[in-house]
Amino acid sequence: MLFCYSHNLLKQFSTFLFILFLYPVFCLTTSGQATNRIHNEFELKFEQIDIRQGLSSNAVCCILQDRKGFIWFGTEDGLNKYDGYKFTVFTVGHEGDKFVSHTRINALFEDRHGSIWLGTDGGGLNRYDPEKEIFTHYFANPDDPLSLSDNKVTSICEDKDGILWVGTANGLGRIDTDNDKESLYFQNNKHNPDNPNSLSNNRIFCLFVDHENNLWIGTEEGGLNLLTPENRSIDNTIFLHFNANPNIPNTLSNNAVVTISEDMDRTLWVGTMDGLNKVIRYDNNDSLKFINYKHDPNDPNSISNNKVYSILEDQTGNVWIGTIGGGLNKMLHDDTSNDPNEYRFITHKYDPLNPASIFTDALSALYESRSGIIWFGTNNAGIGKIDTKITKFRHYKHNPNNQNSLSNNVVKAIWEDRTGNIWFGSWGGGLSKFNPKTGTYKHYRFEWNNPKSLSHDIVQTICEDYKGRLWIGTVGGGLNMFDPKTESFTRYKHRYDDKNSLISNDIWRLFASRNESAIWIGTYEGLDKFDMETGRFTHFVNDPSDPNSLSFNDI
Repeated sequence: MLFCYSHNLLKQFSTFLFILFLYPVFCLTTSGQATNRIHNEFELKFEQIDIRQGLSSNAVCCILQDRKGFIWFGTEDGLNKYDGYKFTVFTVGHEGDKFVSHTRINALFEDRHGSIWLGTDGGGLNRYDPEKEIFTHYFANPDDPLSLSDNKVTSICEDKDGILWVGTANGLGRIDTDNDKESLYFQNNKHNPDNPNSLSNNRIFCLFVDHENNLWIGTEEGGLNLLTPENRSIDNTIFLHFNANPNIPNTLSNNAVVTISEDMDRTLWVGTMDGLNKVIRYDNNDSLKFINYKHDPNDPNSISNNKVYSILEDQTGNVWIGTIGGGLNKMLHDDTSNDPNEYRFITHKYDPLNPASIFTDALSALYESRSGIIWFGTNNAGIGKIDTKITKFRHYKHNPNNQNSLSNNVVKAIWEDRTGNIWFGSWGGGLSKFNPKTGTYKHYRFEWNNPKSLSHDIVQTICEDYKGRLWIGTVGGGLNMFDPKTESFTRYKHRYDDKNSLISNDIWRLFASRNESAIWIGTYEGLDKFDMETGRFTHFVNDPSDPNSLSFNDI
């Protein structure tokens, strides 16, 4: 059920005399005419996470970050929770409150109470209680008009009144989540050919609530529907319809509406199976104007593909468009035009000859975490992530007149722990902890009369185990385990009279095992494995008479 993979943001490396912190680059790739206009921007860095790192499926349908910071991924083969280090994959079962009711997860949503709702592709609606770690399942029952309208749930959202809206393959449902969980009932809306004010189509692709508490509904064949707060009476629900019509200008580009989003300027954007749409709204919302954006093979600045599956505005106001077949687009106002509806699109597409390019052209979901990381789900290549912050270089060095500076300029190891602190191991200056939020240092040095202090001031390597403890390898002082809770060190040294002790006091490399049980230690005398449970060392050394032994003792 549990799969693990470490993602430490700062790898161990050695450097002398100075340190440069390279913060993630905000950068863009371009082609054609756009190149000259953004010559000061660089390529984005794409990171891929897939089944090789523990994700249950490479086909990712939806993404959510909950209030505790966990990232959830709904895939074609299971629900995944990611804590930045490892994936938790939830078991599928038809009965019992410990199971998800279906393998494919189409939609994820966290409500105002902290419950996480899952829309499945045939297993109905699931509610997950993070505190009790249990699931409640809601299924369609043709004999119960107050049950879920269909077991294929495609979209979930919550309005400002606390009503949860559920889009399915057979209509729209709403439930009041303030009611007792066991007495939830669904009020369903479906298309009625005899009622022009009913839902235009029962197959719902997406739902979105805007700043005015309007509910927008994207359907498979019925275009865009609008349900305003004043039209939500249970006895007289009135849907406004907006459809594609090639014979009428400024209508929707296509009736298959896949995604809806709103930017900081309160402009509504609608993605369809045939183009992107900017919605120009009027005061009464009865009449809308649609500006269509489609791919033009003769214009390198047009959108890369017409199948628009996801739209995201990031924290800095940039709008990103995910397509199926055209990769990722960043939308910018055209600085050569005075028309506010003129945009150019910077395209990131997969290039097999460029290892730095995006790794797929089929993007199914876009999501920005609170830290500003853009996550994207793909149809066949797992998860991608981008950090779009602007690059800055800062120089950190030792100042003998300032205690709040680096302890030594000869830095041999750098590590970022799970709380965001940066640790430096230096050649003669011991261990230093840097808090990026406060800009302050705390130094740890060898103390003659303190057996719980660092064993030596020459620190060569650092790593972190699954409990958040730091392991420090020194040259001359052996191995140290630092417990951040007690702010103390436990020392492990080579003892000549104990063959089960550390093989050497000169440590050059450390690695925390992914199975969470061992620390591997590289020395000039061979390789050691330290079992954190038993506290025992196992030695691996070169034996010239044994071809299966370690090839060389200098690790």
